[in-house]
Amino acid sequence: MGKLPPGHYSKLSGMDSLAFLHGAFHWIVVSTLSNYSVVSFSISNEVYGEILLSERIHNIFKIASVESGFSVLGGLLCAYCTYRMEGTFKLWVMKNYGVKKSWTGLFTIQETHLHKVIPKYMFADGEVLLLFHDEYENCGFWTSKGPFELWPRSPSFQQGFIFTESLISPKLLI
Repeated sequence: MGKLPPGHYSKLSGMDSLAFLHGAFHWIVVSTLSNYSVVSFSISNEVYGEILLSERIHNIFKIASVESGFSVLGGLLCAYCTYRMEGTFKLWVMKNYGVKKSWTGLFTIQETHLHKVIPKYMFADGEVLLLFHDEYENCGFWTSKGPFELWPRSPSFQQGFIFTESLISPKLLI
């Protein structure tokens, strides 16, 4: 298996920021010069690759109080961050995979109680389902179009998962 380039370390903190797209896992790495980029690891040929961030995303990821990560929404690689000091969540999509200039801001949410937001799913109309954590560790789901209310209202609510229907019986996979 390949290794990260010398002078780079992974900023992967849990499965929230590990995205799988085009047969490869993607996550944030930081060089010793504090340069952020996305590393991909292809499962089939065990090769690392690198995807550059736009300058705007790179500069935001450098802020210490920012929770950041990657996900896949609607078949596109997405970068996201929650800036807790300002209560701001930002989401970008890479419209052309691997092309630095194709990073495009999708939306920004301003909400005073934001602590951590993770995009989970994009609906056909472009609305995004978001997993929300507030400063009191309450969590629930929001949609990107608001209203921004925590639902379901339960401090014991867990992460949730995405379910995709299939006509293939699980018994056939054994």
